[in-house]
Amino acid sequence: MGYMIFAGIFVLGGVAALIAGFVAMPKKTTRYRGGDEETNWARRGTILAGVVALLIAPLIVVLAGINSVPTKSVGVVTSFGRVGAEYAPGGHWLWPWKTLNIVSDTIQSDSFAQSNGQGPDQATASGIRGYCIPVRLAGLNQGCADVQMQTQVNAGAIPNLFANYSSYGPNLTLDVDQYVVQREVKTDLNRILGDYNVVADVAASLQACETTVNGTVNTNCTTTGSQFSSFDPALLKALQNDPELKGNVNVLDVNLQFVHFSGSVETAIESIQSKYQETVAATIQEKTNAAISAANAALVSKPNALNASVLQNECYTTTQEAIKAGYTLPAGWSCSGTGSSVLVQGK
Repeated sequence: MGYMIFAGIFVLGGVAALIAGFVAMPKKTTRYRGGDEETNWARRGTILAGVVALLIAPLIVVLAGINSVPTKSVGVVTSFGRVGAEYAPGGHWLWPWKTLNIVSDTIQSDSFAQSNGQGPDQATASGIRGYCIPVRLAGLNQGCADVQMQTQVNAGAIPNLFANYSSYGPNLTLDVDQYVVQREVKTDLNRILGDYNVVADVAASLQACETTVNGTVNTNCTTTGSQFSSFDPALLKALQNDPELKGNVNVLDVNLQFVHFSGSVETAIESIQSKYQETVAATIQEKTNAAISAANAALVSKPNALNASVLQNECYTTTQEAIKAGYTLPAGWSCSGTGSSVLVQGK
């Protein structure tokens, strides 16, 4: 708009100069001594200045209308407060009374984690960094979820988003990310985790471990069967179908990394895991005692004989003493004669 005012000044100046030259100033000037008349060069100069001013005015309008949209951006046209069409990256010409607003549509990588601290969210060029998201769980429990996600504003929806959210700040992409995406993430995350009983889930996962290998305890068991592993795809699907986001923001990826539970929940989980470890240790001890009994039975049939049964009994006894003392046995320890067991000297 400033260029239009500038061009208008040139037009008015040019018109005024032409009027002055053609109307107010005579064509000839009289020399009083000789009575001769000569050309009025001031008049011609005024007319020429007016013509030049009128030629410069449209040039200003042409140059003022040249605009460009950078890569990974969308241009939104506004005119007297009204939002118009969008423009793709490249050069464009607009009337000077129209404004081209540049909106970035780069992928936003948001991180909400307890490690980010409890201060206000930080809006960076790459996305939002904020504190973990508070969630309510089953059994009136609470937690705080670490979530990472990637989103991208839908280019076709930018004009509508600009009309609704452009007054929030200078960066529309970050505004949409903060005031729309983050709001829906909190809503959908709480909806999905609302029925999640973490204590029951951990207990069920460890119980499944106990029956993994022929009904015996598996000491290397992991909780791959946990219900928690199903939340990532469920949250991604919920966000992609969210009516506030669908068609406006493309949710590319969501990673629910961890949930920091309240103190009482953490205590319950630790208690369950401790009981599981006790069960593992008790089962190993039970198997060792059974092997010792079998070896002793063999010794009864051949007393004081330095044979394989005697050595095996010594091995099992040593193993039992090591377990009671909390000693970690070497990898591959075995009393069956098939492993790489070490015979304890002095026995």
